Amino acid sequence: MARARVMDQGPTAVRRGEFLVYEASADRGIGSIWQWGASDTYKDKLIIGQDPVVSVAAVAVKAFDFSEYSTAADYSTIHFVDGFMAVDSNSILQLPYSEDSADLVTCTETVDDTALTVTSLEDDIDGGFIYIVSGPGAGNLFAITASASGEATLDTDVNSVGDGDDLTTSSKFIKILPTKHPLAEVDASAGDIKSTAAAGSTTVVVEANYIQFGKGELHDLRKFTQMVAMYVGTDVTFYADIRITG
Repeated sequence: MARARVMDQGPTAVRRGEFLVYEASADRGIGSIWQWGASDTYKDKLIIGQDPVVSVAAVAVKAFDFSEYSTAADYSTIHFVDGFMAVDSNSILQLPYSEDSADLVTCTETVDDTALTVTSLEDDIDGGFIYIVSGPGAGNLFAITASASGEATLDTDVNSVGDGDDLTTSSKFIKILPTKHPLAEVDASAGDIKSTAAAGSTTVVVEANYIQFGKGELHDLRKFTQMVAMYVGTDVTFYADIRITG
């Protein structure tokens, strides 16, 4: 399973592994993203990242099993917990793009050329990509050469790649954000990036994107594709290096 990783802690991150944690009820996995609490009671304690994620503070490097921390001396939900890597707004995190069905964008009409029209699609995603996860066109990767609100222009006709399928309302895709893009939909609990047609809610800086075939090495996406559409298959994972600036 692909998980968030810390690539660079940044110069100001507090380098320690044990934190006070407030977690109301749930287990959290490796790669989950945590922030400082907002209220005076919890401002020095980690809480799971909210939507949008702000004041990023740590990434879990081991699973948090809530049942192991069901009691404590002061509050029943506050605990000293190790297994975190401290981060801050200067840190670079590498997050996978989720390919779960619930986290994908669905085509809202048939596409048989380069014109992709999707309700509420955000503007300013030129230089990004779409990757078709399921449905007609699955396994195809397209570069975005131009965009406007609700529409994007792809680098080649969709039916000239792979099996030659048009995209239909059964085609679901991930939206791979261009470098320096300022917004993403970060799922703190899962430690990944969800695709939404509209702009994400977390303020970020996208530093780079990567493609991984199976369990192989990561390739810089722009260099690998030269910004040209191609069939890459379905056993691939995409990642982004981002800074969560809050």
